[in-house]
Amino acid sequence: MKSPLENLIIRETLASDRLALANYKLRKLQETIDYALENSKFYKERFKEIKRGKLNTLIDFASMPFTFPMELAERPYDFLCISPKYVSRIVTLKTSGTTLADGKRLFFTDNDLNLTVNFFEDGFKAMLGGGDRVMIMMPGESYGSLGDIIKKSLDRLKIESYIYGILKDCDHAGNFIENNNINSIVALPMQARYLSKKKKDIFKNKINKLMLSADYVPEILIKDFSENHKVKVFTHYGLTETGYGCAVECAQLNGYHIRENDVYLEIVDPVTGQVLEDGTRGEIVITTFNREAMPLIRYRTGDYGAYKPKECKCGTFLKTLERSKGRIGNNTLINNQHIHMSELDEFFFQYEDLLDYSIKNSDNVINVKLFLMEDSHNTVEIIKKAFENRFNVKTNAASEKDENIPLLPNTMIKRTLT
Repeated sequence: MKSPLENLIIRETLASDRLALANYKLRKLQETIDYALENSKFYKERFKEIKRGKLNTLIDFASMPFTFPMELAERPYDFLCISPKYVSRIVTLKTSGTTLADGKRLFFTDNDLNLTVNFFEDGFKAMLGGGDRVMIMMPGESYGSLGDIIKKSLDRLKIESYIYGILKDCDHAGNFIENNNINSIVALPMQARYLSKKKKDIFKNKINKLMLSADYVPEILIKDFSENHKVKVFTHYGLTETGYGCAVECAQLNGYHIRENDVYLEIVDPVTGQVLEDGTRGEIVITTFNREAMPLIRYRTGDYGAYKPKECKCGTFLKTLERSKGRIGNNTLINNQHIHMSELDEFFFQYEDLLDYSIKNSDNVINVKLFLMEDSHNTVEIIKKAFENRFNVKTNAASEKDENIPLLPNTMIKRTLT
């Protein structure tokens, strides 16, 4: 089955092939630039040398200046293109690398939020159908929150869903699954893993579909859910900057398809800023179409990404983005080498009893804290020895009681090594 997003793209763009879609994007990029020049103080300054209506090719667009997260953190209201009275939702995100107390501030109108509802409505069609009952383990109490948007999209599909919120108590969550006959969950990757370990029988007997979102998903977690729990795992890549939704997997489960009607996504060299060819990993840069409150133009996300050079086996004409590897700078120095968090995740999460870990450098020794299902000295020594052999480094390893595991209080806080 083709990605259901294809129907959305065709409806919204009237394009059914790559050439027609490229022409649509060029037109939308020009509209977005003109709108920002007219209404945004920031882009009036950034693009003061650029004339309206002069974008001829996508190559021309690739020469335009970038927008950086620090700028969004320092001058959020200068990005705003409408009167604040028309803003329906404001989201504040802490920004790595800045000491600003407020972090990044993002603004959305009702129409901006509804664009994401539209995207999720079609995106979930690959995963869910009649009879599914969904537990949404995301914040959803406030209007326009991620859980609220997901619920609205599932309501349109007439799929029974319940906003549960962030995981705090596994016993309560397990009872919720049983009492509501839940078979599908939308959750943060690590919270889904934690629940599956703490409530293994309930998870195995009840859950057969997962949508993992709001953070990058280690491949070893997907393998664990698929092989040990017999769960079909879909993953989603999104940022608050894109209105939460950006790209989601089809039934092939081999990479994301992008909401190309609303987002233009480039892959650039993190150092030079040059656009890279398909198949080459670099930094994801996004431009948002159709946004009223705060369009973003060539926004540097800081996330790893790569377009797959081959078409998806589902048969869609949409491009395919490789599964996210997370933040580019999310690494630590081990044995004089920068080791990325994704590599550490693939190593640590192969151990069945491990719930989570933390790692710090100290005086040429790596200090590892292990959150285990059971406080076992033998397990700690096994992991410690394997880690030292794998990374050729001296290690101090200790276990921590699993009830002290730092469950995330907010879905927008992503895992980091620091």
